[in-house]
Amino acid sequence: MKLIFYLSLFCLLFEFTCQGQNKYSLEYFQESSPEQLKNYLMQFHKKKNAGIILTLTGSALFIGGVATFNHYDLFDDRAGVGVGMFISGFIVTSIGAVMWGTYASRIKKVRKILNNQNELSITLAPCILNNNGYQDIHPGLTLKLNF
Repeated sequence: MKLIFYLSLFCLLFEFTCQGQNKYSLEYFQESSPEQLKNYLMQFHKKKNAGIILTLTGSALFIGGVATFNHYDLFDDRAGVGVGMFISGFIVTSIGAVMWGTYASRIKKVRKILNNQNELSITLAPCILNNNGYQDIHPGLTLKLNF
């Protein structure tokens, strides 16, 4: 029963992870405005810096836990503190490294889009014009210039 529960939980987590991958894809960023891209860039820099801080803090906890555990006897109460520091350091380092790498790649994507937006692009798209006074709907054309 536990196996079925854990397998279904893993499949559910995998499904949500796969659905979230398109949100920060290159195509998603290309559709965003320059203001949105700059906001994304600021958010991603903050989260990348948080990942760096977590990685360094976790590494310090990890090394401190190993040193504390090796200094005391196995049955000493202080050795348990070393084990706790070791495990928490490993977890914090893992989370920080994943955050650091993920947001660094997102920053690269956003910078690539921002650097490529200097060229001129013209987009024509059909639209519908609605006149509320007469309740008329007329076909129209939208011209979008990016330079």
